[in-house]
Amino acid sequence: MANETASVPTFRSIATKFTPAPARTPPAPAKNRDDEIDFTPIEASAREVKFHANQAIYFEGDDAEHCFKVMSGTVRLCKITDDGRRQIAAFVGAGGFFGWTGAEVHKYAAEAVTDVVLAKFPCARVDAAAASNPQFGRRLLGLITTQLHAAQEHLLLLGRKTAGERLATFLLDLVCRRHGETAQKGRVVLPMSRTDIADYLGLTVETVSRTLSSLRSQRVIAVPTPEIIDVENAAALRSYAMMA
Repeated sequence: MANETASVPTFRSIATKFTPAPARTPPAPAKNRDDEIDFTPIEASAREVKFHANQAIYFEGDDAEHCFKVMSGTVRLCKITDDGRRQIAAFVGAGGFFGWTGAEVHKYAAEAVTDVVLAKFPCARVDAAAASNPQFGRRLLGLITTQLHAAQEHLLLLGRKTAGERLATFLLDLVCRRHGETAQKGRVVLPMSRTDIADYLGLTVETVSRTLSSLRSQRVIAVPTPEIIDVENAAALRSYAMMA
């Protein structure tokens, strides 16, 4: 596992222990509903750990002995292909959980996008609590199902949407998470870089920048700073994302 700036815990998937139930499908990237889970049954086993921006939390292939809850900051889950290209599978914000693999080793690496504070849990302790506490187990099952549906939505985005549709979907999701599903406009702060966005959407940095410029010229968005996006016409953004 990568070096930790302080000591904290993470956790693993129990998907094989339950039969999945229907859950709400969020647009990509995944919406973090995980903060609704009451982790009282395992909070005594948690340790706090801190990582600086761009520091590795764990690497692909590391033993999956711990899972994590994000207390503050943003984490990216990613994989490097054999030819050196990076694909970001998900961004995990405050309240979100990651590190559940259902396998002996992690299939994706986890890295801090910003400085992060995490709660780290032994996977074995999470599994034991899920087996002994049905309510806790159901909450975890809901989390796993939501993450699965989010992954399916991301596959659709990568496989069937154009560059403009991908970026519009990404921005619309950020606005809806921050301001609600019916928001017509709103400001979002991007913790990730343009390179991160490109690697999440399967695009080049140049395409991301060019598409943002196009949306800005049409007054769909404003970009007062590189980290801030003001969505000025969410209806138009929905049309671009083909989600109207």
